[in-house]
Amino acid sequence: MAAVNAVPGLSLVKSMSSAHLTEADTYWSHTAERLEQSFTTVSAGLAQPGGSAWHGVAAASAQERGNADLLTIRTVANQLHDAADIARLGATRGDASRQQVLDAVAAAEQDDFEVSDNYSVTDLWSGGSEEFQANRKKLAQQHADDMWHKASA
Repeated sequence: MAAVNAVPGLSLVKSMSSAHLTEADTYWSHTAERLEQSFTTVSAGLAQPGGSAWHGVAAASAQERGNADLLTIRTVANQLHDAADIARLGATRGDASRQQVLDAVAAAEQDDFEVSDNYSVTDLWSGGSEEFQANRKKLAQQHADDMWHKASA
């Protein structure tokens, strides 16, 4: 089966936002930190509940369980930190890619081309010599290729 190379149209690129990834990054980072802090506090408190030293089989068992739980939570917290890192990277790359497309569109428009949603360009100039028209056509194709390439990224 052939792969489909779907390129987002200009209107979609203009409306794209990475806010959801930034929010996920913040939420996951905050959640990981709270989990680690909470379980570290609980685990440390098992050695001296209420400020009093605790000894014996029950104390050792509780401390052992607290340490095991802390290790489990640190694994989960690390996964949340990893997910936050991925979300942050996705937001950064998505924003950069979006801006590259918008910059390419702006460059085409600055050269007096109209850009359609599928990145085809229409020359707003008419007339001139055959050489002038050939150069404009070549420039239009360069802009179209540049926008298409950046949008497909």
